[in-house]
Amino acid sequence: MKTLLKRLIKGKENMKTRLIFTVLILLTATAALFAQDITATPPALAGSSRDSVLLRYQFTKGQIVTTNANTLMKMNMEMNGQAMPMDMTMNLDMKYTIISVNADKSAQIEFVITRMRVDMAGPMTMDFDSDRKEDAENPQFKTMFLIVNNPFSMVIDSRGKLISFDMKGMMEKMAAADADATNEELERMLNEFTKNSFIQLPEAAVKTGDTYDAGTIEQDISGMGKMTVSVTYKIHAVSGDKRFVILIPTAKMDMPGLEKDGSGMTGWLLFDATRGNITKSYGNLAMKLAVGDAEQKIKVGAEYIIKCSSQF
Repeated sequence: MKTLLKRLIKGKENMKTRLIFTVLILLTATAALFAQDITATPPALAGSSRDSVLLRYQFTKGQIVTTNANTLMKMNMEMNGQAMPMDMTMNLDMKYTIISVNADKSAQIEFVITRMRVDMAGPMTMDFDSDRKEDAENPQFKTMFLIVNNPFSMVIDSRGKLISFDMKGMMEKMAAADADATNEELERMLNEFTKNSFIQLPEAAVKTGDTYDAGTIEQDISGMGKMTVSVTYKIHAVSGDKRFVILIPTAKMDMPGLEKDGSGMTGWLLFDATRGNITKSYGNLAMKLAVGDAEQKIKVGAEYIIKCSSQF
């Protein structure tokens, strides 16, 4: 059991960082976004249209999009019949700045996390706020502060597909600071976060009732293997003026030990077709899995509620 546990967590402090970045990946994988008035029920639209609508991101040079994302995670790990519950709340303030727009309507975008707050309770605890002076002076949070207010850039096309990204500056700063999390695993997680910062929009115009494939996300979860999430979206409703569109995601997940019964995703996104961006959304992701063998079995159950809103 000690060997399995060591393989899973690889050190208490590193596990905290891995857990935080795993939540970041799940946030982008479910394309879920936060505001205080957001609930599991999609918002009511003014009127309805059966006409087709072309969904595209509409980038404008100099445009700034600010996003607040809040994630609530409830996890329970069971070993040898002993339950170890853990709760975590993570709140992110993020900013996207459109640096330039190309002739094909793709855009170079600078992304930065401007503030991060984490509250973790259970076998591992954390109370972190990047705006708090004493946290800035705490060596335990060195890696966290290398992520906050450390921008990187990407080029995204008008359907949300990643064309290229540049995290060289961020990784050089981490290497110079000799941060514990400066390794291939962290770079891979940041890579996945970048690739899925924008949900994939459909190639053709869509109308209420249509469904389209938004691609597959693959991510290596430390100690647990590769997680694959295939996402499709159904057009739930189009407003009477064809400005707002509600999309309902469905995800097929697979990873070693995942129990299909009790694992899944629900939620919705509100897309502003006139301004070309997601304004708010809600996502609920549930996962149940068991890792190890018959003698050393660890069962994990986790629920993530992720909400977000953007201003642009």
